[in-house]
Amino acid sequence: MFKRLKVNQSYPELMNQYNEYSKQIKADIKKRKLEYYRNRITQSMNNPKMRKTVNVGGYGGRGSGGSWNSIDKITVHEREMVDGEEIAKFFTNIGKKLAEKIKQPLEENVRLPDRVVDSFVLKPTTPKEVMKTIKSLKSKKSFGLDGITTEVLKKNDEL
Repeated sequence: MFKRLKVNQSYPELMNQYNEYSKQIKADIKKRKLEYYRNRITQSMNNPKMRKTVNVGGYGGRGSGGSWNSIDKITVHEREMVDGEEIAKFFTNIGKKLAEKIKQPLEENVRLPDRVVDSFVLKPTTPKEVMKTIKSLKSKKSFGLDGITTEVLKKNDEL
């Protein structure tokens, strides 16, 4: 189909058909890979050499050549931890311990104004100032609340 599409690029039906097949194939490959690795991991759950199973095909990280990156020990405040459970517990609780050290903000610092100002004053402006502001806008395709793009504003400088 790819060869037919390469020769007949002007046929939209053929292009749509090719894109649909391509999507289906990609989805199928993704599904099969997921099933394959899920089965490999499930079969190896009690295997002490599980790292080798998971590392098949270089799954130790980009550019690692399949090597396994693991933490054998960690030293915190001159105390060495080597047990995996202990290391996991340390990292699980570190956020909670750090959060407890944060001083709570004083209530007076969080105060909001009693009322919101419901009026404001605009200073007088000239058409020159408006044009200068319009010209300084970045040219982008998105528009503001009024639905007018900056491109339209810049092209209609006679406003």
